[in-house]
Amino acid sequence: PKERGWPPSRLVNHSMALPLERKVQDVRFNDKQLVMTVMVLEKFPHSVTPDSHVFCPLYVADDTAAITVNIWDSNAEELAAGDILRLSDVSCLRAKNGSMILQCPGRRVERLGDFCMVFNETRNMSAGPPA
Repeated sequence: PKERGWPPSRLVNHSMALPLERKVQDVRFNDKQLVMTVMVLEKFPHSVTPDSHVFCPLYVADDTAAITVNIWDSNAEELAAGDILRLSDVSCLRAKNGSMILQCPGRRVERLGDFCMVFNETRNMSAGPPA
């Protein structure tokens, strides 16, 4: 008898497929609903917007490149350099200087561990365009 794969294809809902994990070097302007695993290289002071939203900028990297990500409305005080994070529902926006900035809602940040990830900080995706 022929063996069946698991799960049977009739049970898989392809319309509900999760987004694939993206590497930092593959991020493009206006990408939305990205999933990324990165390590925090530097944490900057948090800021509060006029409408009382708190965001904390982080400089993060994976094995392909580095980028700045703003974590919104979270307990970012608990994050530190060296933390490995899985970011979900990430959007890529263009900053005023033309560089790329990632935006991530704080509820979509998961800490996976610390200090055990290869990273590349020489390619900075958040650097503005050459003058």
